[in-house]
Amino acid sequence: MRNLSLKSQIAGGLLVLFSCLVFFSCSKDSPSKPTHEVVFKAVVSKGGALSGAVYSFDNTTTAVKDLKGTEWTSGSITAPGGTAKITLEVMAKGDADNATLQIQIYVDGKMAKEKKVSGSFLETIAEYNL
Repeated sequence: MRNLSLKSQIAGGLLVLFSCLVFFSCSKDSPSKPTHEVVFKAVVSKGGALSGAVYSFDNTTTAVKDLKGTEWTSGSITAPGGTAKITLEVMAKGDADNATLQIQIYVDGKMAKEKKVSGSFLETIAEYNL
């Protein structure tokens, strides 16, 4: 009978230990990190032509190929929660050595970063740290 009592005590102790582990491991969800609405823009001077863009949220990269014309605006893109760095790279060809390329990163409706270059073969990168 003593063995049964000892087994019951061990089983009861394990049940209490298991219950404590479940209770303490199921703590409240950690607060989610905020997302941000991002818009990218690029404008090349008259006579120039945009050729492509690459944007990234930390290490997640998206290429936009075969851009045409002198202006491009991305749709509103939700940056994943916890994103630390947003990057935009744009390539274009100008019609003269004084052609310009201007790129902008908007975060939550406000311009966060702007970059402008000039030349006939245009490429620039803008980075914004959240």
